[in-house]
Amino acid sequence: MQSLLCFEVAERLGTLTRAAAELHLTQGAVSRQLLALEQRVQARLFVREHHRLVLTPAGRTLLAEVRPLLQGLERAVADLRTHRGLGGRLRLSVASTFATHWLIPRLPGFTEANPDITLDFATRIGAVDFARADVDAAITFITAPLPPALGVPLAPLRLSAYARPSLAQTLAKGRHLPWLETAALLVNVSVPDGWPMWAQAAGVSAARVERLQERDGARYDLLSMALNAALAGIGVGLLPDFVAESAVAEKRLLRLSQASWCPSRAYHLSYPAQQAELPTLQRFRDWVVAEARASFRTPSSL
Repeated sequence: MQSLLCFEVAERLGTLTRAAAELHLTQGAVSRQLLALEQRVQARLFVREHHRLVLTPAGRTLLAEVRPLLQGLERAVADLRTHRGLGGRLRLSVASTFATHWLIPRLPGFTEANPDITLDFATRIGAVDFARADVDAAITFITAPLPPALGVPLAPLRLSAYARPSLAQTLAKGRHLPWLETAALLVNVSVPDGWPMWAQAAGVSAARVERLQERDGARYDLLSMALNAALAGIGVGLLPDFVAESAVAEKRLLRLSQASWCPSRAYHLSYPAQQAELPTLQRFRDWVVAEARASFRTPSSL
């Protein structure tokens, strides 16, 4: 255990000197622990590059298994001390837009039913590397969890065209959606081909779809940015209904067509295999899956 702890800290801090300071050991003691670990696994774990320790492929493989286990041990002791074995703390990384517009508004139902569980939130774009991220689980927009992580699909990203009412009034309406060629189209970076694919789903001709593929509109990293741009009248946003629904109810946005399109990726809850039996995660997983199925009316498989 001491060797594994020295290994994790040395990788995280990058030098033996810093690792020794954090662990209250001498630099020589840390070096001996790492040497003993390399002898035990019969593989070199670090190389030196520019006065910094860098993992070898064998080291990266070992770290992916070791770090979540050490973090789990640390959390288990902290939770037991705080909660006396009842509930605990669950650390989540959640896609920003999904958290703001769907998850957090529904959290009172979870907290009322589980007052002994504390949820911590972080956010990032893209898949989470559980070997490096200090989280127990993540809700992200992905095709599927990357092995060895496990997970369950929560919700599709069903995209529709929305615009500010004043802008919508200036756009021509009709069966053939002529506004596609005249309006400024807001592009979500997470689905860069969204507009051509949506137009194809809406029955637009192949020639017009091809012209859409050649257009290059303003790009937004986050769906919430595209939402605010649509609200400001900058252009037409390709937005999920759960993001736009409150603005539509307040008559600040108008849906321009009944057509919608879903990319192959979706929102998934994913977590390291080692965390699958974590009681706090099991309770949150059961709750969020039930909420998603009721809200999006999705089957167990997207």
